[in-house]
Amino acid sequence: MTGARTTSTAVPAPLASRLVPPDPPHPLVVRSRLHDRLDHATRCPVTVVAAPAGWGKTVLLSAWLRARPAGGPPAAWLATGPGPFWPALHAAVRLALAGHPDLPPAPAGEDPSYPDRLAAALPELPEPLIVVVDDLHATEGPRVGDGLARLVGAAAGRLRLVVAGRGEPDLPVSRWRLTGEVAEIGAAELAFTPAEAAELLAGHGVQLPEPYLTDLCRRTEGWPAGLRMFAWHARGRPDPAAVARRFGGGTPVVAGYLADEVLAGLPAPVVDTLTRTCLTDDLSGELVAALTGRDDGERMLAGLAAAHAFVTRRDATTPRYRVHPMLAESLRERLHRDLPGQVPVLHRRAADWYAATDRPVRALLHAVAGGDWPAARALVGSAWPRLVLDGPVGGTATVTYYLRVGAGV
Repeated sequence: MTGARTTSTAVPAPLASRLVPPDPPHPLVVRSRLHDRLDHATRCPVTVVAAPAGWGKTVLLSAWLRARPAGGPPAAWLATGPGPFWPALHAAVRLALAGHPDLPPAPAGEDPSYPDRLAAALPELPEPLIVVVDDLHATEGPRVGDGLARLVGAAAGRLRLVVAGRGEPDLPVSRWRLTGEVAEIGAAELAFTPAEAAELLAGHGVQLPEPYLTDLCRRTEGWPAGLRMFAWHARGRPDPAAVARRFGGGTPVVAGYLADEVLAGLPAPVVDTLTRTCLTDDLSGELVAALTGRDDGERMLAGLAAAHAFVTRRDATTPRYRVHPMLAESLRERLHRDLPGQVPVLHRRAADWYAATDRPVRALLHAVAGGDWPAARALVGSAWPRLVLDGPVGGTATVTYYLRVGAGV
């Protein structure tokens, strides 16, 4: 596929718009490193591009397909939407393989036999067909994942399936990992590098001094939508550096996006739990229980991480999690606005839990933030060697700082 195809007039207009890659945003940063990564990844039968909202999945795949040289393998594009999945996929494949005589007839609704019939037609192709399914997490059809897995397995190497979505796809990815049949591209690879961020900002007419650019990339963690929102926010402003200093998860455009694209898709109790635990950046099931009384915190956090809901596991060895800095800041704004009386209470509960689990530095930080001066005084008295060695300010300045702030601690 080189550029958008003209869709057949036999395809209904709402479906036709889902069969071509969307136009790229302006300005577009051509991310050659990721195009090369996709070229390499699609040597595997399946490529999974999974990341949270706004991580540039659709933009990347669309730009990659449009940039492919003429005469390459055929490529089909399908953006998932309402209605049965298999007829839509058939329309996408038919468009990509215009003139191929051996395609099966269009399925009537969710025909469970269609993946097998389509797979039977693909071995006759001279080179593999690339099929990109965007927003697979939004698919409405039953057992679509099973059908796609059968399609991949029966296609005799003539199919390269590329799926993009926000969560772990309903596909046998674990098995494919063991057999080397899947390539995966996640948020870490999709994150903008400082050079890519600078190019994006320059395309909006925003020049940001290097220290501010570095700090912005650190706080956004390269989140493409966050950087694009900053560019829109700072465009035409006389002092972009000042805008960068104030830009964060509490900025209305960012908070609104996160509310609509992330929090609105979560159950209300989960949003409430995230809000009540946003004062710490190191979450576990036990800490969730201490802060909220919820006894399924580990399962909730693991589910959010698997769904790529701006929650990630810190490492593979311990069940500890962190919320993306932009979402955490937005949640703190929500907490102070909607539950201001809970802020000191939650800090004190966190202080008690960290003290009980032998983490005095974090305990002291939360005790001071919660105004619990007796607890802070007790921590300084009992754990001052650890505070001196491990404190965030450095050396004795840590304890001295809190003694001064505490006014009597």
